Amino acid sequence: MEPNELPTESDAFWQLYLQEHSSACNRWLHVSGTLASVGLVALAICMRNAWYLVAASLIGYGLAWFGHAFVERNRPLSLRSPWRSFKCDYRLPYLMLVKGGMIQRPHYDVGKHRI
Repeated sequence: MEPNELPTESDAFWQLYLQEHSSACNRWLHVSGTLASVGLVALAICMRNAWYLVAASLIGYGLAWFGHAFVERNRPLSLRSPWRSFKCDYRLPYLMLVKGGMIQRPHYDVGKHRI
């Protein structure tokens, strides 16, 4: 595989996603941004105000990209593969919150769990 080439299989992409999000701080920034953006989208629907959608994008991507720029010091995968990265952005909070943060334990095989 070339250096800028992305894996085509879902499990391989998930492993790459985890490598790019190796810091617990960066993962929590992503989870916070994802949850905040979900809440703001719900608020936009309830309040019928599109400005909350703008806020959802800014806060969701802002926290994630802050984590990449200043914590991991790498380039976000969402720039290279937006759809697959978006799916992983929701898999991450699922594993961290619903599965009890098991993703942070080094002996845990995260590849076995799929949403």
